[in-house]
Amino acid sequence: MPEDDDPASPRREDSEVDEALDESFPASDPRSWSLGLNLPNGEEPDHPPAPHNLPARFANAWNAHDAEALAGLFADNADFVNVVGLWWRDRDAIRKAHAYGFKVFFAQARLDIEQVEVRRLGLPVAVIHARWKLTGQTPRSGGRATERQGVLQFVAERQGHDDWIIVAAQNTERIRGAETFEAGDGSVQPA
Repeated sequence: MPEDDDPASPRREDSEVDEALDESFPASDPRSWSLGLNLPNGEEPDHPPAPHNLPARFANAWNAHDAEALAGLFADNADFVNVVGLWWRDRDAIRKAHAYGFKVFFAQARLDIEQVEVRRLGLPVAVIHARWKLTGQTPRSGGRATERQGVLQFVAERQGHDDWIIVAAQNTERIRGAETFEAGDGSVQPA
């Protein structure tokens, strides 16, 4: 049996490799924006390119309650999975869902982006994580909603020199003290 196929031979696990790569090019390090590639038009590797701006543009459209502007950040065939797992499969569905939300749940809501990290996957693609805070949601049951927190993940594709478009998004709620969810008795609860 070749040494590489021997299950007993020491190997680095995929997660160890990922950690080593992250240590080499942390997202906050300007070198991670270029990944050592020759950038077009003299773009400087220590100047953050446009994918860094997508979360702020998303929040600006959100805070204006402008579903059209928000959907305009997405490709025609983009995917968006929201915090409860609803999957919208094109720009129009993303627009309609947010227009509904802005009228029903988020009419007074404010979305603040607190942290952004970008990992460039070559020149034309970037993965963007943005930690967010939401205040002012209108609860269905009346009363007052508490602050929510979460992480948005965007996969964006470069269009031209400095224009980027979101091709996929995943929004994940952060629940303090929870590590997972447990299902039982017809409901799912943080655990």
